[in-house]
Amino acid sequence: MAQLCQNKPNPFRLRYRTRIYEFVAAVVQSQMTKREAIRWIARESEERISEEDKARFIEVVETELGRLHEGNIARYRLRPSEFEAWYKNWN
Repeated sequence: MAQLCQNKPNPFRLRYRTRIYEFVAAVVQSQMTKREAIRWIARESEERISEEDKARFIEVVETELGRLHEGNIARYRLRPSEFEAWYKNWN
């Protein structure tokens, strides 16, 4: 009998799930370029993320932005028009 793969939830992502979504949505809705987003994420993380989690949080948000596409924008409550306008400046 085939054994099912059981992925365990990532505790870090669970703890920061809401913040990750907020950061990704803010970058897209503000139509930030990559350079603007990197600076904004770092600045906002200083104030809102614990020191020990900051580097990993920034990495996760930047990775999520890099993986963002029309098929997963609903997870961030983004409209296709918001995504399209942002994506033109992102790449």
